[in-house]
Amino acid sequence: MVNAIFLVNKEVGPTSRDIVNVLNKTLGTKKLGHAGSLDPFASGLLIIGMNQGLKLVPYIETLPKTYIASLKLGIKTSTGDSEGEILEKANIPSLEKEQVEKVLQSFLGDVEQIPPMYSALKHDGVPLYQYARKGVEIERKPRIVQIFDIKLLSLDIDNIIFLVECSKGTYVRTLGEDIATKLGTIGYLEHLMRTKIGEFNVKDAKSVGDISLKDAIRIEDATYFIPSITVKGDEEKKVKNGMKMHFRCNFKQVRILSSVTGELIAIYELGSDGVYYSKRGFYESN
Repeated sequence: MVNAIFLVNKEVGPTSRDIVNVLNKTLGTKKLGHAGSLDPFASGLLIIGMNQGLKLVPYIETLPKTYIASLKLGIKTSTGDSEGEILEKANIPSLEKEQVEKVLQSFLGDVEQIPPMYSALKHDGVPLYQYARKGVEIERKPRIVQIFDIKLLSLDIDNIIFLVECSKGTYVRTLGEDIATKLGTIGYLEHLMRTKIGEFNVKDAKSVGDISLKDAIRIEDATYFIPSITVKGDEEKKVKNGMKMHFRCNFKQVRILSSVTGELIAIYELGSDGVYYSKRGFYESN
């Protein structure tokens, strides 16, 4: 059994689920899932987990994400992107590069966002976009996200292209609208491309039609961002059985590797009592 992740360079048009459906047939398994959705209008890096690699999805989703966004000024849409209906038009003030850069820099750090109605966030088990399509407005609580880096790439009369590195849960569409507001106008994202998730880069990804088992990234390599501990003998047996462990380290999370095979056995997390508990097991008994 191949336990791995795959790097897909998604094109504009299909949903993230569409990509998974294609790969179900290509890779010959239904045990696939994606880490972090990309809207149909967006392109770029989509990470797919396969078999035991599916268990890595919650961990990969916590990694910082980098996007290149194209912000169209002077127009507001119902979705905050190019797929929505035009709701409003407004004048665009004359913008200088230094002014735009200063506005972008003002978003660095913790930023409060209200999730957009056209999002997959669920209310009573139903995605918000389903309510939005029916014209129903649901009250959403603001939440704090982090902007680690943001920079201007190009500036035109009615268009700004910027790069942003941000935390999980950041809505770049909302960020684009907020940037436009601070610039004294309105706007929507014409295009959005995800270039990186952690150190995984779209440059190393392939289009969905070109993906094969040869492109599999082992789960041991895919978890590079989690500190590792190698175990052997009785310790290895205990880890394979999911027993609580006392490791001589202080990491919040650790991945446990076999000293014999080098394979990933489990991911453990440190409890408040100073004991490590198994959170994900990857051991497959013969």
